[in-house]
Amino acid sequence: MPKKEAEKMATMFVRDVEAAYPWSYSESKVRPAVLWENLHIIADSLAVCVIALLTTPLKLWAGAYKAVTGEGISEEELMRTAERIRTFEGLFTLKYGNGKDDLSPRLFEGEVKLDREKLEEMKRVYYSLRGMG
Repeated sequence: MPKKEAEKMATMFVRDVEAAYPWSYSESKVRPAVLWENLHIIADSLAVCVIALLTTPLKLWAGAYKAVTGEGISEEELMRTAERIRTFEGLFTLKYGNGKDDLSPRLFEGEVKLDREKLEEMKRVYYSLRGMG
């Protein structure tokens, strides 16, 4: 995507041009990441292609869920369910993972290294949005 277009999209969606830059550590990148994760979880849970999910309002997916299961679910309930699934995944990783760090050491090695301190701050924002911080 051209730089100007990326800047326009970042400004439109998160009101922060810094979010357009791949190596920026803008906190405004965190909220869309949480939303993107939730939408992927919903797509996986409904066994639909994430592209189809992203191009169709959640209200229609809630209606499809009711048509298949006979149980009603709102858009908000779909999102809360995705959040619960993500929390469970995090707890599973905490219990059965290495328990030390949820960042790959490869992020801080090699030619392109990330700034651990800035990334840790983004993680604090992420976990706060997830209700885990």
